[in-house]
Amino acid sequence: MIKCPYCRKDFNDVKNSRSTFDSSQIWRRRLCRKCGKTFTTYEKVRPDFLFVIKKSGKKERYSRENVYSGIYRAALSWKDKERIVNKIVDVVESRILDLGKKEVKTSEISDIVLKTLKFRNIKTFVRFLVYNKQPKGEEDFIKLFRKY
Repeated sequence: MIKCPYCRKDFNDVKNSRSTFDSSQIWRRRLCRKCGKTFTTYEKVRPDFLFVIKKSGKKERYSRENVYSGIYRAALSWKDKERIVNKIVDVVESRILDLGKKEVKTSEISDIVLKTLKFRNIKTFVRFLVYNKQPKGEEDFIKLFRKY
């Protein structure tokens, strides 16, 4: 049970619940039965069970921080950068989970990030594309750009 942030008791009821905009989380409005105050919680699936297959073939447990840092580095001049990157990572994680796999390649994660970024911020998309796909020239870059 979730504890009330005001009185720290775990006697609360869910008054309202709905999916967030991108369906990556559940938003819940709770009412504490002890102090009567309301508060909001968010629930989401943590993909801790997921393994990532690196280019070298090595398997590692999925790390949200790795995805976050890659997008964060590419997003140079966003206002409220941390919040926006967190939302994008939420969408990416939701799409990874939609694959229904226990193991996913880094290239698949990179593709999902690129497809997500292309419609959010084109400059960040281009920086992420160049860093992760390392095009070998203008023609290769244009081909990759059109792919996503």
